[in-house]
Amino acid sequence: MTLGWIYEDSVEAILSRTEVVQNPAPALPTRIPCPFCSELFQDISRLHRHLATKHRLARPLLLVNQHEPPVDHIVRVRSTFDVTNATAAFVCTDGKAEAEVDPRDVPATLGGIQQGDVRVRLLNGGEQRAQPVMSSYRIDFRIADVAALSGVEAAFRDDILDAPLSVATIRSFLHDVRCVSEGRDYAEGLAAYIHGLLIKEGTAGSGVTVDYSEYPARFIEAHAKLWELRRPLARLICALVRLRSNDISGEYALTGNFDIDAASTMLKGPEAVVSAGGRTTQAEGKRLCPIDHGTSRVVALAGRLARADRWSTVLAEECRHVAESKWLDLGDRQKALAYWAVAAWRLGAKLEAYRPLTQIAAVYPFEQWATSCLEEIRQ
Repeated sequence: MTLGWIYEDSVEAILSRTEVVQNPAPALPTRIPCPFCSELFQDISRLHRHLATKHRLARPLLLVNQHEPPVDHIVRVRSTFDVTNATAAFVCTDGKAEAEVDPRDVPATLGGIQQGDVRVRLLNGGEQRAQPVMSSYRIDFRIADVAALSGVEAAFRDDILDAPLSVATIRSFLHDVRCVSEGRDYAEGLAAYIHGLLIKEGTAGSGVTVDYSEYPARFIEAHAKLWELRRPLARLICALVRLRSNDISGEYALTGNFDIDAASTMLKGPEAVVSAGGRTTQAEGKRLCPIDHGTSRVVALAGRLARADRWSTVLAEECRHVAESKWLDLGDRQKALAYWAVAAWRLGAKLEAYRPLTQIAAVYPFEQWATSCLEEIRQ
């Protein structure tokens, strides 16, 4: 048993009586320096606020038609360009050596390009002690002049409209000399639409080897390549593609074809106004481009209903026959139900609209108006 503390040696015994522990001094005030200037801060939060307000480096931006494009972007029509927050710019065209360009001159440089693969690198080096902030873009210019676009449309009439539709016909069209230059992108958009039409119809002997489920992707590709072109043919095809997918978003660009414009407008519900400005009919629209048989059938129904001045059992039977056809795909049958409901509602036969409304009230995008119509009937 140990009764007390035993020192190891005499030195330890002496030191134990001479060591004096000083009272701790107060902590020195914190001084956090700014990495870009001479200011000091007492805590990190104040430094962060200082950096955000005094030394914030904005990301340099390239704007195409007042919007920042994705990193990889395709320009198919004449566009406006702008550059913001850039202190230096570099442009590389078709794989050539990168050239430095004054950021103020970038809009004019890009605005003069019609065809080519262009890479743009922008730097914001506003802080000398910081690495510059960089943004990079790849712009694929595929701008065709009016003559090139007209040449593609002439080839479309010769190779597509005046020949039996098939994969071989599409191939012949794409190899037409009028489709292999500046108008290549336009031609590929038209070809994608015709290919989607053939897949959807499943015509025997057309040479189609892909599955039926692939046709929406071909229509989407066609829309992506055509929607910016202000050509009657491109506008008509884009309207048909949007109609196929029941797309009622945004403003609808009239095609001048009454049946097709009515078919697109009526999808928005009873309150949407069908334009009376269209002078052409669906049959005349087919002279511009082929229309698949399913879409053609529902468009014809929409045109007839839009022209009707009263409701009858004959119209109801026509609507029912199209809406219940086993040969139409689901999207076309849903459109027929929407036209049925809208026409009956507009012509004062709201109870006749009840049946189709119940079938589309939970279907996008018709639930936006079908639900309220059902509630009004039930009150």
